[in-house]
This record gives sequence, C-alpha cells and structure tokens, in this order.
Amino acid sequence: NTHQVLEMTEENGLSWSCKAELPASRHGAASVVHEGMIWVMGGQAWGLGGDFRRSASVIKYDAEADTWDTAAPLPSPCSDCRAFSIEGGIFLCGRAHGSYSQCFEYRNGAWSEVAGGDVARYPACGSVLLG
Repeated sequence: NTHQVLEMTEENGLSWSCKAELPASRHGAASVVHEGMIWVMGGQAWGLGGDFRRSASVIKYDAEADTWDTAAPLPSPCSDCRAFSIEGGIFLCGRAHGSYSQCFEYRNGAWSEVAGGDVARYPACGSVLLG
C-alpha cells in the first residue's frame, strides 16, 4: 500500500489536517524545503507494465495555496534519493541504475549533474547543516 496524503500540524502542535493529495505515489524520493516550498524529487513510481520505474520528476508544494506544481525535472531518473538545501540551491544524490549513483545540483532554476566518479558511487545517508 502507498499513501499520497500530506498532513500538516497546526501551530499548537496538537492537531493535524489533510492537505492537497500528492499527484503521484512515490517510493525512495527525496524531500527538502527550498524557496519556502516542499520539494519532492526522483524516487520510484509504478510504470505502465506494473513495475517500479525510476523517476526524474520534481514536484513542489505551496502550503499557502495548498497546491502541488511541477518543477524542472532532474537530468536523469534516480531513486533512493537524499537531498538538502544549501546556499540557495539543492544538492541531491540518488541511485541511477544498479549500484551506480548520480549527484545533481539545482541552481538558478536548472539542474546540473555533479561529477564525482567513485566518490558519488554511494549516496549520503543524511545531512546536517550547521550555522
């Protein structure tokens, strides 16, 4: 079973409300807050043949309007993604195929692939930004 529900807590932290449904079910996608919106990137979605397919899609959620919109797609599909927002951009690593991983950076409205060779072979498990 997959869920396409977004819930948000009220300021008191004691109650929750359902918000706009995610446009598509995804597994292994990355999410990050960037430019005041929640971004969901990559992951796996059901293909037409009933199998999981890696996705290059990027969607973003506007909490004030309670709507989802598409954003520029990743340069290529990836799953098992991890991402963080840093210095006005987004950095994302994910599995492209097999054990090969790719890293991407989002700056000035566009995605670009970050070269890494074997360094990018294993994506980060998490990130912490101090300061």
